[in-house]
Formats: sequence, C-alpha cells, structure tokens
Amino acid sequence: MRKSYSSEFKLKAASMVLDEGQPVTEVCASLDIGPTALRRWVDQVRKERLGSTPVFYNTRLAKVWDSAQEQTKASVLIERARREGYSLGAMPAAVMMITGAVDVQADRLEFMAMGWA
Repeated sequence: MRKSYSSEFKLKAASMVLDEGQPVTEVCASLDIGPTALRRWVDQVRKERLGSTPVFYNTRLAKVWDSAQEQTKASVLIERARREGYSLGAMPAAVMMITGAVDVQADRLEFMAMGWA
C-alpha cells in the first residue's frame, strides 16, 4: 500500500534538502521515505519558490498562493493603453462583439472583457 504524507511533512522534508543542505539519502533515511518521492517534493517546492507552480502550492500544500508577484499595476495598464492609442471606454473600430467573464474571489471580482472583430 502506498504511504500518504501530509503537506506539512512534504514541505519539511523538502526544506531539509533545500534550506539545510542535507543530502537526499540522509533525509530519506531519517524520515523513512523513498528518494523518488523526496526528489519530486524538492522539485515542486523549488518550482513553487520560483513562482512557477501555484497549482501545486494550492492543491498539494493546501496553502493560498500569493499572487502579488503576478499582479499588474493599474498605472502600467493605463500607460500601455495610452501608448497603443486607447482611451477609457473606447474600443477599436473593428470590434463587432464584446464578451466578458467574471471570476468571483473571496475578496474581489476579477473581470476580463474581450473584443471580437
């Protein structure tokens, strides 16, 4: 039967390798886990720390992904729109239809509108 480990255990084991510099073989021996599983956890935590796997962070570690690094500042979007010649409430003349989507979060609504030519 396959063993099941908590998210905290996986994170602790991966941290022993990544943060404390312990060899995989030593961590495996001290925690009685296989090297394949530990290497997978280490890879996932390393990717998560680089910001590349919010799904792993959310689903495997059951923690909230801090998307602050992914947020675009309003001033950046406004400047980009100005450079491309768009004004607030305007759309290119070729747009014939607009679709929109709303993603409901606990603390905000995320909205996206797309213009179709």
